[in-house]
Formats: sequence, C-alpha cells, structure tokens
Amino acid sequence: PTTSFLDRGDDMVINDIWLFLHDPAQRWCFRSDMDARRAWLFDTLSTPHGAGILPGEDVAERYFAALEEAEVAVEQGDAAALAAALAPLEPAPQPEGAPPALRAAIAALAAVADEARRDPTGVCGPGAAAWTAAAQEARDRVVRRSLEMRLVVAVDGR
Repeated sequence: PTTSFLDRGDDMVINDIWLFLHDPAQRWCFRSDMDARRAWLFDTLSTPHGAGILPGEDVAERYFAALEEAEVAVEQGDAAALAAALAPLEPAPQPEGAPPALRAAIAALAAVADEARRDPTGVCGPGAAAWTAAAQEARDRVVRRSLEMRLVVAVDGR
C-alpha cells in the first residue's frame, strides 16, 4: 500500500505510481551511452515515474515485426516468404533524434535484414540456424528492459 508515504484515497492505496508523470522542476540528464564514469544507478523503491516513446522506436518496431515474420519463413525454408517479410523495410534507416543505443540496435536489425535480402536461399538453407540466432539477438536489443524503481544520477565533474 502507498498510505505510508502518499495521501491517497481508498481507490488508489495499492500502488498508484503509474498516475504520476515527470515534474518539470526535476532536472534529469541521462543518455544511453553513459557508463559508470558518467552516471550512477541507485535503488529508489516506489519512486513515481512515467514512460514515453523514444524517437526511432517506430522504425525499431517495424524491423522487429518483419524479422519475427522472417524467422518463421526461414524455419520453414521458404525464401519467397522471407523476401516478402522483409520487402516493406526501408534500407539503412537513420531515425532522426533516436538515442545512440537505439540507433545502434536499429543498425543491427537492418544488417540482419540486409543479409537475408542479399541471399534468401542461403539464409533459408545452410545458414538458417546462424541467421535465426542473429535475428533473435538483434530483436532482443530493442526489447525494453524496465528500469523501474531506479534513479540515474549524472556525474557533472565540477
């Protein structure tokens, strides 16, 4: 229950952290390419937070879905279905405003798709297991991992 730290009605006593959004007075500065020399991660249990869509996630979603469909085609040895699954994808996408980690993940998705476009017969044949593993790994890079109950603090160096 949230009653120990939030003054909430009976309809919201379980956990209402999803009803809170970013406070404009907060100053957060975190980029996905920061490491332990530039940012720290702390446990902050029950800290209210929100979520949003990053620029480029629409591109990642299209690639994710197309590669998922392509994996089925490869497992069935169907080069035509593989080509059809990948046909709608734009080559070398570079979504404007996407953070570096997402751009790199999209580039990995595109590289796997390009490999299959170049040699659909080989990918559906002897290269099927390796290509499917690479596609699954690339898709895994764009699956959101929750940072709930965490706080990132940037190290200013001043």
